Amino acid sequence: MPTGLFLMWQNPSWSTMHIADGHRGIWAGFPLLYAGGVVTATLLGFLLAQALCLVGAGYWAYLNCVAGHFLLFGTLVHGWDGQGYRRFLSTDGAALRAWPKDSIVNNVLRFMTSGTFLALLVLGTAVIGTLLLTEIGWLAEGWLLPGGAQALKVPRFLAVAIAGAGLYGLPLLGALLASTLVRFLGYPAGLAVFAAFAGGLLLPRHSPVRWLYGLVGLPKGHWRATADLLPENGTPAAHSRHRSVRG
Repeated sequence: MPTGLFLMWQNPSWSTMHIADGHRGIWAGFPLLYAGGVVTATLLGFLLAQALCLVGAGYWAYLNCVAGHFLLFGTLVHGWDGQGYRRFLSTDGAALRAWPKDSIVNNVLRFMTSGTFLALLVLGTAVIGTLLLTEIGWLAEGWLLPGGAQALKVPRFLAVAIAGAGLYGLPLLGALLASTLVRFLGYPAGLAVFAAFAGGLLLPRHSPVRWLYGLVGLPKGHWRATADLLPENGTPAAHSRHRSVRG
């Protein structure tokens, strides 16, 4: 959220996908809604994923993350008008309007030599690097829990790669496919075909994505939090001694 606000101040046109030309084009309440929206959406996403994990629906918690990344990549790749990638790779409205006049390579090089790209590179490296290290740490912590190491079916390095591909690569490929279908078939038919394909790939019990998901080392039934009541002198204990995590 802080990096997003910095980029919005540094280049309001790029941060709003060139809807606004400058600071005067941004409603004063938009930064407030943006900052609050990011935090609120993060909390809601976490609570939803946590609830799904606690009831044993870890795979659906994973799909919750996939859906979020799909919407992100879909915005960057296609957007609302099919120019998402152009808007992302243009520093201002003038560059966006001039996009068809030059080659894709020159447009990309022009963006990569801009101050906006430099700021995005520095801030993105810090934020995304921290995120990736945290996620790898979560996986490593999970393998230390009861049943985690036994359920791991591939080397840990490969498991991290599979998890990364499933969390970032799969949504990106999905966004590219959805964009292509929409361009050729239009929104109704394109999205319908994509939904049918994505459902067949993700939802069946023996789908390839579920198979890859099972290689990462999550025990059967996923993690469930339960309270163990230990007997005391032949009678149930009046309180829970600890909370355990079971497969």
